[in-house]
Amino acid sequence: MSSEQVTVFALLGLVLAGLLWGRVRYDVAAFSALVLVVSRGLSSSGAIELLAQRLAGRTRPLEGHVSIMAGAAAGLPALMNNVAALALLMPIDV
Repeated sequence: MSSEQVTVFALLGLVLAGLLWGRVRYDVAAFSALVLVVSRGLSSSGAIELLAQRLAGRTRPLEGHVSIMAGAAAGLPALMNNVAALALLMPIDV
């Protein structure tokens, strides 16, 4: 079993435990797992790397990178949830 499979099963186990425990709202527990799975899928497919090359190339100065990422972080939540936008932009900044 690969480390990615172990990670996915651990994530699903945590979500199931959160749903059964009852202290965490069911929509918060399920949505947090969904965002992480989608973020990992986009990262594995290479879409994040393509976006990173287009938006934040290595030749840009730091000020240009910060302004582009700030604009993307401000514009994406108009189309999607804030947490999903964070999950998409976080691998680019790392």
